[in-house]
Amino acid sequence: MALFNVTLFLFKYIMRLFVAIKLDSTLETKKILDYLKTNLHADKIKWVDPDNLHLTLKFFGNIPAKKISSINKVLVKIANKTNGFPLQISGVGQFGSRYNPKVLWLNVKNPDPINELGLLILSKLEEIGFETDRQNFVPHVSIGRISEIKSKAFYRKVVEKISDIELIPIYVKSFTLFESKLTSDGPIYKSVKEFRLRSNK
Repeated sequence: MALFNVTLFLFKYIMRLFVAIKLDSTLETKKILDYLKTNLHADKIKWVDPDNLHLTLKFFGNIPAKKISSINKVLVKIANKTNGFPLQISGVGQFGSRYNPKVLWLNVKNPDPINELGLLILSKLEEIGFETDRQNFVPHVSIGRISEIKSKAFYRKVVEKISDIELIPIYVKSFTLFESKLTSDGPIYKSVKEFRLRSNK
């Protein structure tokens, strides 16, 4: 009876999941966020906590917990066949038009390894029933979601000042399946499982 209750719980329990590369908070990223927060304090922007910075590879949305096992099997196979790689964050970009920006993000200077990994994850998960977002995969690290800009000219001036800034390169050794819990204070991310990449160093 107890086993039946556990199975029933897993069948009904829903988790909001995504796959991402976790980026450790650094002095550099904190300086970028502090600069933007200070200069754009009059605008309505929901800033990402530096400890939550990540590069999303696949967003599932709400998924029954019972499907985690099949997701993990696919991700393990991918990680076992993928070498670790360097990642260079360079500059700040945005989604939306120049006159109506929606999201501020950190740009990836060397996107080929990320593109290869991201597209492989999307295609292999699609094979087991998880549809791929038909928008182009654009590797980026979201840092702020914009609701309102008071002065678009001043906003552009602030962002353009750091549009080409380069951070210290990092080496990607893993990616992670995260659960995202939405709260009034912002999302809370919990690691469900980390997938280590092959070492080629």
